[in-house]
Amino acid sequence: MPCTPRGYHRPGYHRPHHRRGQAAHQRLLCHPLRRRAAGAGVPAAGQLPAAAAAANRVIAANRYQLNTSYGDNFLSNNDLLGNSPEDIFAIQVSSQSGINQLNTFYSQYIRADREIQPQFISLLDADDDRANLYEDVGGTVYTNKYDVLYGNVKIMRLDEMYLIRAAASFRANTSTGAAPLDDINTIRERALLPPLTTLTLADIPLELAFEGFRLGDLKRNQESTIDPLNGNAIPWNSPRLVFPIPLRETNVNSSLVQNTGY
Repeated sequence: MPCTPRGYHRPGYHRPHHRRGQAAHQRLLCHPLRRRAAGAGVPAAGQLPAAAAAANRVIAANRYQLNTSYGDNFLSNNDLLGNSPEDIFAIQVSSQSGINQLNTFYSQYIRADREIQPQFISLLDADDDRANLYEDVGGTVYTNKYDVLYGNVKIMRLDEMYLIRAAASFRANTSTGAAPLDDINTIRERALLPPLTTLTLADIPLELAFEGFRLGDLKRNQESTIDPLNGNAIPWNSPRLVFPIPLRETNVNSSLVQNTGY
């Protein structure tokens, strides 16, 4: 199953940036497998060693480096956010080519459609540097990941490679390139957190939060989620977790049956 794209809205017709060569190619190979590595009982478990190996080749190529601060992936002192040493693939956005639509829908300074729920914020330790990407504005929390008006959209980053390698190796009971615990602690060290002594994968959703993976993760891993309004569980196969078929599609094909609930 391919990965869920990062973000439902995408800037249109922008030139992508990627670094040519074997490392970027391997990154593309392991991307469809990335969060299969984090899910128990996934049918494609036999592909986990291949995902770990592909991620390892990207890391071992030494063409990319983790930014010193997690916030360097998203924050800027002006309206532009260019490519960084951590970026493997990014959609290029400029004042000439158009705005970053993620900025339109997520930023507190534009439409502010996306409010971050307390259940998520409670998962972040007080010392977690990633918590600085969330801001409480009059009792409503927003993410600052997309506040840069003409910010490039980071599709593939090196931190994800470490998480793919860690999760895939952990699920496959191997240690490709490095011990899974070491990879997780590499990410935690950048987030200014103490190292773990027992491996968990809890840092994966914190590192990649609000980048478009959540719904695909729930479906792929058959996990329930919580309704923030009433606290009730929503099963992974609930009609509430299925998008409607767009009207333009049903208009041209009367044989299509709209998804339940729409």
